[in-house]
Amino acid sequence: MRASAARWPDRSAFNVLSADCIEADDFYIGARAGGTRGRGTEQQPMLAAVDRAPAGRGSCAIRCAQDCSGDSWRQFGHDHLCHASRIRADAWSGIAAGLSSFRGLEQKEYDSSDGDASLPMVHRVISNFKAYVEGAFHGLSKKHLQSYADSYSWRYSHRSSSDACMELLHEMCLMHVPLSGIAATATVQPKLPASLPKPFAVQGA
Repeated sequence: MRASAARWPDRSAFNVLSADCIEADDFYIGARAGGTRGRGTEQQPMLAAVDRAPAGRGSCAIRCAQDCSGDSWRQFGHDHLCHASRIRADAWSGIAAGLSSFRGLEQKEYDSSDGDASLPMVHRVISNFKAYVEGAFHGLSKKHLQSYADSYSWRYSHRSSSDACMELLHEMCLMHVPLSGIAATATVQPKLPASLPKPFAVQGA
């Protein structure tokens, strides 16, 4: 249900980060290529971002990517980031190229002693996601990795909700197609004949 909701009708519509401040970073995770066993593993590039919102209210987005280049970050920014936000990231050139249209982009060399340059929120999300995948779902195939990324993002973004399922249904209702639009494209059902044949008589009735 979570993976389906994240893809219907437009996955990004359910997961656009819009807080005042967002942290973003990329990472790699080991995942089996489809059909391989044992040591046949590859490192899957992943992109991540998280709201620096009050405790329990932030959201995150995690996406499998072909690489960590500017093109990948450009698509990620289009799908998940708000142009009005301040986006904190390290000095990676791929982020600089991909998010160049975001005026609030703030890049700094990584510094563990700097509360901003160390990107603590997104690194915590990345660490927990790796534990979630590599621990609970050891040997996960690349084919399913994005589904688990969607699931983790959904859980994280709804962790403070007392009834996350109802909140999800509410979001889906807000995204529904208007009845007028359905009526305009629906097939007209044939009318029933004015008189229907009477059922055969049952003897002894």
